[in-house]
Amino acid sequence: GGAPLEPKLAWKLESLGWSVAIGYGLTETSPLLTLKAPGDINLSTVGKALPGTEFGIARLPGSLSPEPHGKPIANDATQGGTCPADRCGEGEILVRGPGVFAGYRNLPEKTAEAFDENGWFRTGDLGYLDKGYLHVLGRASSLIVTEAGKKIDPEILEGHYAKHPLIKEVGILSRRGKLVAVVVPNVEALKQTDADANRLIHEAIDEQAIELPTYKRLSGYVISNEPLSRTAMDKVQRHKLVEHYEQIRKGLPARSNRSVVCQTSAEDLALLENPAAKQVFDLLARRSLDQSITLESSPQLDLGIDSLDWLGLSLEITEITGVALEQDVLARIRTVRDLLNEIVNARVTRDDRTANLSLEEPEKVLTAEELEWTKPLTNLQSILFFMLVGLVSIAMRFFFRVKIEGLENLPENKPCIFVPNHASYIDAFVLGYALPYHRLQNTSWAAWTGIAFANRLCCFLSRLAQAIPIDADHSLVSSLALAGAVIRQGKNLVWFPESRRSLTGELLPFKPGIGLLLKHFPIQAVPVYLKNTNKALPPGSCWPRRVQITVRFGAPVTAEALIEEGTGARDWERISAALRERVHQLSLAKSSERLLTRTVLTQGR
Repeated sequence: GGAPLEPKLAWKLESLGWSVAIGYGLTETSPLLTLKAPGDINLSTVGKALPGTEFGIARLPGSLSPEPHGKPIANDATQGGTCPADRCGEGEILVRGPGVFAGYRNLPEKTAEAFDENGWFRTGDLGYLDKGYLHVLGRASSLIVTEAGKKIDPEILEGHYAKHPLIKEVGILSRRGKLVAVVVPNVEALKQTDADANRLIHEAIDEQAIELPTYKRLSGYVISNEPLSRTAMDKVQRHKLVEHYEQIRKGLPARSNRSVVCQTSAEDLALLENPAAKQVFDLLARRSLDQSITLESSPQLDLGIDSLDWLGLSLEITEITGVALEQDVLARIRTVRDLLNEIVNARVTRDDRTANLSLEEPEKVLTAEELEWTKPLTNLQSILFFMLVGLVSIAMRFFFRVKIEGLENLPENKPCIFVPNHASYIDAFVLGYALPYHRLQNTSWAAWTGIAFANRLCCFLSRLAQAIPIDADHSLVSSLALAGAVIRQGKNLVWFPESRRSLTGELLPFKPGIGLLLKHFPIQAVPVYLKNTNKALPPGSCWPRRVQITVRFGAPVTAEALIEEGTGARDWERISAALRERVHQLSLAKSSERLLTRTVLTQGR
């Protein structure tokens, strides 16, 4: 009672021998209005009207139906009336009959709102009639209408996404005609892992989206460490959800329902009196000016320090304390107290293996197995690489009709780092097609181990593509060292600075890894914008769509110029910020009159 029965569940019950009956109604309607009796196989409906009950559908603004808003189409379901245009009959469900109440006692204004001028009771639910059967879509007040006109009940969708063990709550809303969400992670479940929390939530959303049709998949989300505002009936307060979403998206401090527990134990006071620990605590406070920090704060969940941010933070800690935190140490840090204790107990290693050393002399910190990924291809591998490029080129040329702009910007006879946006799993294939073959042969790709090296086949193909494994969760120092070794060999490098796909196609913040590489190596960066790859293969989709893609190369730029352009406290932060702005400007640029393309196929040719 009190919630819709999913047709899939109803069919399961029927298959197990249960006889399922479904009814629909409200408190004001005594309460049942319809009944789907046992034996009736229309399990996606709430049944037909009870004797003497009539239904009408009031058109809503934006309806595809030609009927004017507010005009009900009366259907006496007892006589088999039908909605004239099936789905075009969607709107607010109106009802009249012997079971409908007369009004609210001593509340004439509220009673007037509940009925229209012809005496139809407004149920507040959306639905349509088909061959006498009533289909209920959800509450009119909370239903979301997408750009394509699809109507979605957010409560049902929220329940689906919240089934994932890493997700505690989800609040779904519409922004610019697209579905977005505020996601509250399951903190206790995340603490049991040593992987990046943001990436895990991203993967959880993708995993849940696979089971949904495209129009029900999220286009974006923000992560909240605070619970969603709810009513006394445990419903999400949707008028507050929009404000909450915008606050997090813009980086503004959100409300806090958590009480801050002051740490007053003798051990904690002694910890904060340690000079090195105090320096690190003050560093964290400066990085998070809009948040209260305690020793119980989680660097990842409360302070927003993800796996790539750890690298920049580690370098700063090394500079001010002389302590180099190894990767296995970072993996076991759960609170600020854990971090400070590691600082106090660690030995000072100014001349030992540090993050700086991994960039200045990367070969010295890499194992023989890791260095295998930087070796040139064998003759056989080169032949297989040529064949692989041919297959990819056919798909890019004939299916996606890729346009290439700005090839003249590529520095001649000089290696560079290509810095593209990341919105789809086909981004690497698109960029590879856009590069001239002689340059592609001398290009390595920074590829995430979770996909590019997930199994033997992926490892084999990644080796042919000269990809290097990037594991930002467990071996961040060696990942950057691998990138540095490739650059020192005179190769080009492709580095996706957002570290993960953007679900909406909008640029995410650039992580400091690209800034660190450009800061330490005298190599130019070439910003790249990949247009429409998110539409060609949207997040959660298994099959590509025939959408024209554009690859736009920007002008090469040095680290010195980026430091002058960017904003931030550190050089690598300014480099990352300036590069993001350059890629953003490429996204706004209109296609030039003169496109430097290999071959552009047009219709009819």
